[in-house]
Amino acid sequence: MKKILFHIGTPKTGTTTLQNTVMNHAELLRKHGVHVTPRATLNEVQLMLQDNMDSGVDNLPAIKKIIQSELKCKEDILLMSHEAFAGVSYIHPNSIADMYAGHLARLFEDNEVKIIVYLRRQDLFMESRYTQSVKNGLDLSFADYLGLHAGNHNDWGHLVDAYAAHFGVENIIVKAYERSELKDGDIVADFVDTVGLPDALLSMLSTGSMSAEQQNTSYNGHALKVHRVFNQQFFLTDKERKTRLDAFARTLSPENRKTKADYRRVHQALARGVDPEIPRRLDIRHVLQKASFPCQTKPLLFTNNERERYLDTYRDSNNRIARSYLGRPELFSNALPKGERVDECSVDLTDLIIAYGNALADHRAEIVKLKEQIRSLEAKLKEN
Repeated sequence: MKKILFHIGTPKTGTTTLQNTVMNHAELLRKHGVHVTPRATLNEVQLMLQDNMDSGVDNLPAIKKIIQSELKCKEDILLMSHEAFAGVSYIHPNSIADMYAGHLARLFEDNEVKIIVYLRRQDLFMESRYTQSVKNGLDLSFADYLGLHAGNHNDWGHLVDAYAAHFGVENIIVKAYERSELKDGDIVADFVDTVGLPDALLSMLSTGSMSAEQQNTSYNGHALKVHRVFNQQFFLTDKERKTRLDAFARTLSPENRKTKADYRRVHQALARGVDPEIPRRLDIRHVLQKASFPCQTKPLLFTNNERERYLDTYRDSNNRIARSYLGRPELFSNALPKGERVDECSVDLTDLIIAYGNALADHRAEIVKLKEQIRSLEAKLKEN
C-alpha cells in the first residue's frame, strides 16, 4: 500500500514554486523514498477527467491505467501536485471539485491518501489571480473580472467539504497561505514540514534551481496598468479570435498542414486572444517584470471598503473551516495588505520611457552575451 500525498493547490498559493522545486529535485526525492508524478502526467489525467464530464466519453479505464502505472513505483511515497484538481478555475467550481474528489477516491482506493490544500484569503486570491490573467492577455477591468466570479465562487468550504466527503476529514490537511503561517515564511519548507518528509531534505530543496521561465515574478502597479493597455491594443476581440480560428482550421488540410510546433503556437495564441502575427522579438512580460517603475509596491485593486464587503461573503465559511480543520476561530488574519492602489499609480510618459529603455538595454546585453556564446561554440565546432 502506497502513501499518496496529493497537493491540490489552490492556485496562487506558491504552487509554481513548489511544483518546480520538487520536479527539479525529483531524483533527490526518489533517493529519500518519494516518487514525484510529472506534471504532464497529471495534466493528462485532469484533462481526461474534464473530457469525461463535458462530453460523457468514458476515459476512466485509460485514467486508471495511468494511475496504476504511477502506483507501481518502487518508492513508498507518491507525491502529486496539481492545482487544477481544486476546480477553482471553472465557472461552477463546487461541482467540479466534487467530481474530481469522487474519481480520485476511486482511483486511489486501498491506498493511504492525504489531501493537502493551501487556501488564500479570497480578496488577495482575486487580486493575484487578476494580475496573472492580465499577464496572460486579459483586458477586462478588475470590476468586470469580479463580475465573472460573483456569488460563492471562491467559497473554500465547498472545496474542502467535497474532498472530505470522499477521503474523510482526518485525511484533509488544510493550511492558510499567509507568510506568518508558513514555516520560515516559505512554501517549500512548510510543505516538507506539513507532510512529514525528512527534515534533511529541506536544505537540499533549493528554489534557486528554478530557471527564469519557471519563476512567476510579481508585478507592481505600474506594470499591471501598462500590460493591460498592451492587451487592449494587441489582443483580439472574441469575434476576431473566432474568425482567425476558423480561418486557421481551414489551413490544416493534409496538403497544407503546418508543423505541429506551428500549430500549437498559433492555436494557443489565438485561443488566448493574442494576434500570433505580432513579432515575438519582445516579451512584454519579461520587460515589465524587469522594468523599474516608480510604483514598486504590490498592486491593490480593492478599496478598503470593497475589501471588507467582499470578505464578508466568505467570513462564516472561512471560520467554519478554521474550527473544523485547524481548531481555531479564524482561518485568516484580518490585516489589510500593504501596497498602493493601482488607480493611484499614474504612469508618467518619462518614467515609462526610462523603464522601457532600461529593460531594452538589459535585453540587448543578453543578446550580445548569447551571440558571444554562439561564436564560441562555432569556433569549437570548427576546431573539431
